[in-house]
Amino acid sequence: MGAIRKPSFRLIMGGAEITDSLLEFKVIRSAFFHSQTLKLKISGTEPNIDSQVSLEIGYYSDLHTVFKGYITNVYQRKRIEIEAKDEYVNLERKTATVCFNRITPGEIVKSLVRYPLLLTDRSFQQKHHFPIWNESIDRALRRIEKTWNLKDWCWYFDIDGTFHWHEFREVKNSEISLSSEEIAFFKPSDNPQKPTILIPLFILPQIEPCHSIEVNGKRFIIETVIHQFEKQKLLSILYLSRLS
Repeated sequence: MGAIRKPSFRLIMGGAEITDSLLEFKVIRSAFFHSQTLKLKISGTEPNIDSQVSLEIGYYSDLHTVFKGYITNVYQRKRIEIEAKDEYVNLERKTATVCFNRITPGEIVKSLVRYPLLLTDRSFQQKHHFPIWNESIDRALRRIEKTWNLKDWCWYFDIDGTFHWHEFREVKNSEISLSSEEIAFFKPSDNPQKPTILIPLFILPQIEPCHSIEVNGKRFIIETVIHQFEKQKLLSILYLSRLS
């Protein structure tokens, strides 16, 4: 067993570092939730809605950003509880009115989502008419999925601010490999193709949705990553899907 390492954090809120006020957090990053979320418990002064917030976690000075976004809700209880969403919140708020003709879904995404993009290479049949009338970008993306009958599709922002829009199994290759010694808990669940693992250490900053990962010699794709800190313990939980 290696030496016990004490986790380190850096919490920036409204342009100021308030790491000393951080009590607990939970970061959820998923290929299927669209919005990546952060829940915090802090002491001190209540922050403003829509303030920018970022969280870095790791050990000692080796910190890695796991969330960037905006505060969406604040609750004044025994401790201040905060909810935040990533850049996707702006796609939920921004509306558009436009009528597309002879268009493919990728072309619509390029027109509506004005961020760096990582899109599927898959080709699609054109639709003659796709109107958007005072509709949020989020709602339009959901209609695209339904109109073109997109199966197993995901869209979300990665931590670097790139917008992903592709099939879930269009995986990004990675060198992540975990052994039994690095896993605190392995749950095959009702479906052996979709296990859950718990890692007692924040092992690698590259852990992201749609990354491939090797666990005890078997290949999986990451659906969801949860980083949480409570009761002075930092844990990472991975929800996986088996790669054939």
